[in-house]
Amino acid sequence: RRSGLPRVGQCSVKPHKFRPPGATPGPATSEMLKMADDLAQTISDNAQGPAKAKEEKVPLSEIIRILNERFATDFNDEDRLFFEQIKEKATKNPQVIQTALANPLDKFQLGIRKLIEDFMIQRMADNDKIVTRYMDDQEFQNLAYPVLAKAIFEAIRSNENVSEAADNQGQVA
Repeated sequence: RRSGLPRVGQCSVKPHKFRPPGATPGPATSEMLKMADDLAQTISDNAQGPAKAKEEKVPLSEIIRILNERFATDFNDEDRLFFEQIKEKATKNPQVIQTALANPLDKFQLGIRKLIEDFMIQRMADNDKIVTRYMDDQEFQNLAYPVLAKAIFEAIRSNENVSEAADNQGQVA
């Protein structure tokens, strides 16, 4: 433990409670949060097997696999990016960093749960803002679209497995 860093419950920084004006967590948000709770329990259960002393690193692709198995969902790599966004936000947040440096994993998990929920809700609102701006602002769309289309085109052209995927979809010209 590093000295000078707060332990869970000792941090004087209070998490920012983000909610878009008039927004409350809807069924999709509640379902996602429930799945996150269940996933955390599954990962925790897996980590407490015979090799409990050795901490396991779970890649975000593993989160998608576990969610799909446990909840019969059909999440894919696109959905994994949502968790990547949350991870990126969390790893740059001073309160999350302090909590990680001052606590073992179990206390860290307890200490950041609400922050992670807030990050998820904020990410949904931010994504909604981008989509709304793109759909409502023709100038914004005219600037963003060619860059996005070029990035998609180049990603497809650089991927050797694309022709195989296109053949499977029956969409080869």
